[in-house]
Amino acid sequence: MGWDEGGVFYSDQAQYPHVGGEQSESRHTALQKFKEFIRNFQSQPNVFPYREALLSNPKYVLVNLADLISYDPDLPQFLRQNPADYLPLFETAAAEVLTGLKSRVAGESGEMEEPVTGEVQVLLRSEQDPVSMRLLGAQYISKLVKISGIVIAASRTKAKATYVTLLCKNCKNVKLVPCRPGLGGAIVPRSCDHVAQGEDPCPVDPWLVPDKSKYVDQQTLKLQENPEDVPTGELPRNMLLSIDRHLVQTISIAKAGITTVLNSRTSVLAAANPPSGRYDDLMTARDNIDLQTTILSRFDIIFIVKDIKMYAQDKSIASHIIKVHASADATATDSKTTKEDNWLKRYIHYCRTECHPRLSESAASRLQESYVKIRQDMRRQSNETGETAVIPITVRQLEAVVRLSESLARMTLSHVANDNHVLEAIRLFNNSTMDAARAGVNQHLHLTPEMANEIKQAETQIKRRMGIGSH
Repeated sequence: MGWDEGGVFYSDQAQYPHVGGEQSESRHTALQKFKEFIRNFQSQPNVFPYREALLSNPKYVLVNLADLISYDPDLPQFLRQNPADYLPLFETAAAEVLTGLKSRVAGESGEMEEPVTGEVQVLLRSEQDPVSMRLLGAQYISKLVKISGIVIAASRTKAKATYVTLLCKNCKNVKLVPCRPGLGGAIVPRSCDHVAQGEDPCPVDPWLVPDKSKYVDQQTLKLQENPEDVPTGELPRNMLLSIDRHLVQTISIAKAGITTVLNSRTSVLAAANPPSGRYDDLMTARDNIDLQTTILSRFDIIFIVKDIKMYAQDKSIASHIIKVHASADATATDSKTTKEDNWLKRYIHYCRTECHPRLSESAASRLQESYVKIRQDMRRQSNETGETAVIPITVRQLEAVVRLSESLARMTLSHVANDNHVLEAIRLFNNSTMDAARAGVNQHLHLTPEMANEIKQAETQIKRRMGIGSH
């Protein structure tokens, strides 16, 4: 049993029937069915989603297994039972369909040259429940499985050969050897099989590797199981994944002393303490937020969290912490709560995948006016204080408000971000980032550093004189 391909090796005995022809016929039939699915599947009357997806993005196509099941129930079964054989067939079918579609478009436009089409990667998406990482056993070897987890490590992108071109240095014979997918390599023969009559055989290991091999990007990920799937008292399990081609995405980070390459489109959630350990209201925002402006401008929203001593707020926080610890040993959870959590997760996933809102014209105009006004206010404040803002207001902040507006529209499954969404996004931006930029008593009273130091010393002396709880 092969671990990558799932092939079974046997000796061809005379007493057993030969099944090679049936397997070849099955592969040819599957190839034709895959091509018909891409050409003819309709999500709505006269709407061909996979045709349009290939024409708009000829590099890869995202296929939903539910569509494949509704079109032909046998095709998903082929992919689940033997993905190493039938997924390349699916990609071959997509490439051939794309070639035909581009030839038709070229003929309609008057360009009779047949366009050159490269490989197409097929990405599968399924709505079925993922299999737990702890349940992956022998029955899942060489099968198509959906699992979920957290990526905790990623290797650097490297080149992976898909076909290796070998050149015999004796007879100049060229041989194309396919490479196994995943972590497998190519099987290079020891001798050259191209020997002409009357010539001496080529020596052992006669191959040279010219610069004609085919390569793709490949990366190795370490996937760790979700925290909620880990039994009590056990460590989370992890496994290695090999991804290639368009699943490999890179983004370089060289900020705040961190130099690395993250292979994803990532969102950063960061928290930092002030240099003095806690936020000092007598200091400026620049002194409390001891970070470079080039780093702060990368964040969409910046909040200043203060430990304000208020009776109602302290009582609410203490009550919540006590309830968490009191119910920590409960073995059974409320089924209603579990259903609500699952429904919320599914709703968020649906919003992210199915809804892609855009700004309306009136919302874009309102957003433009608000951005110009904020810039004017920050310029006026800088002229009055003689100091630049700790958080610069640049085009990145405008893009941040646009993303907030689109996110608010996506929460309501609206395909258009209107004026209400923009107003709410501007309110959030003003109450977070703008308040952080204007924070600090010194920013409003225009205190010199000497005056601020004297106020701080007076505050220390007053605290020493007065007892705790005497005010």
